[in-house]
Amino acid sequence: MANIYDWSTTPSSNASASPNGWPEGMPPSGVNDSARQMMAETAKWRDLISGAKTTAGTDTITLTSGATITSYTGLMFVAKLGGTNTGAATINIDSVGAVAVEIDGAAVGAGDLVSGKYYTFVYDGVAFQASRLSQVLGALALLDTVGSAQIDAGAVDTTEIADDAVDPTKVAGSVNAQTGTSYTAALLDDHAIITMSNAAANTLTIPTNASVAFPVGAKLSIWMAGAGVTTVAGDTGVSINGVSAGSGDLAQYGACSVVKTATDTWLAVGLTVA
Repeated sequence: MANIYDWSTTPSSNASASPNGWPEGMPPSGVNDSARQMMAETAKWRDLISGAKTTAGTDTITLTSGATITSYTGLMFVAKLGGTNTGAATINIDSVGAVAVEIDGAAVGAGDLVSGKYYTFVYDGVAFQASRLSQVLGALALLDTVGSAQIDAGAVDTTEIADDAVDPTKVAGSVNAQTGTSYTAALLDDHAIITMSNAAANTLTIPTNASVAFPVGAKLSIWMAGAGVTTVAGDTGVSINGVSAGSGDLAQYGACSVVKTATDTWLAVGLTVA
């Protein structure tokens, strides 16, 4: 018996005898049979794409579709998983044949298919590509709430988003308290506050790019918290614009900022001439 997957997109081709089609000049007695058959096949398709079906097995997955599938070509469906896989998996629908289950074109690994969760499966001609339905819906919801005002770059990758949530503790600046007479800035000081607290004269050194590769745009905030004069100086080969001789001093409780503008070039704001 023909089902929805056997129907043609060309109207004139759906002319099989009732109840499998609507032949030209069909007798009135066949109309109700064809209409009821269409309703039944549509209901089967509805169940197949709505998650009404549950698979069986873990790595060798089977599914009885209720729609009498005879070919996987063009097939997409949603199903609830009846087991969690322990490794590479296959799925066999209506005994058509077992084919691999993949995620993003790669074989599934242990635990990728979780029992009790709903997945969409799309046949790509070789394998069924699986996506967890909750993840798909979540992505769609996110896209619905994020516009160009929120995304002003061409791409966002894991270097921009390191975990699932961003709260104030992840974006707050840190304080690096230094009590010695010398300190060389490190990557962790980018957009942080460095406090220099010593009764004797002390020096904060900005290293070369070859030594510490601060990104262009890096910013160091420096506060002289002790009585000893703090001198901010560039290491050999580092230029600090805004002061003469490549260094400058702070008075007690004074503060300044230095921003990296090129490979070994920084701009100082708030420093006095050394």
